[in-house]
Amino acid sequence: MVALFGRIIGVDSSAKLCYSTYSKLCTYSKTAVRPKQLPPTERAAIFNSLRALLQVWQWKALSTDVANPCECGWKMSNNILTPVLTDKSLGLYIEPSPTYTPILIIS
Repeated sequence: MVALFGRIIGVDSSAKLCYSTYSKLCTYSKTAVRPKQLPPTERAAIFNSLRALLQVWQWKALSTDVANPCECGWKMSNNILTPVLTDKSLGLYIEPSPTYTPILIIS
């Protein structure tokens, strides 16, 4: 997946690619960084590939009964198929600053 979204020297995983792209955008962008500017996470790319594979199977068979969509990147929500975006959290954790003191304002 790294090759699809721009190979960077020293970057060998999608997480590193996302971080490096985000860092570059924060450094050089004059506007706010939008999530659509970042490459997808590894799990999001897998689910997107599964949905594309299901579509190819359906086109080749000319039928929608080829495979279970819920096993190919879709989930049933209120009797409507919706895409699964990811099945893992982003894994972001920001260490709290030792000098930060929350202020409670009671009005």
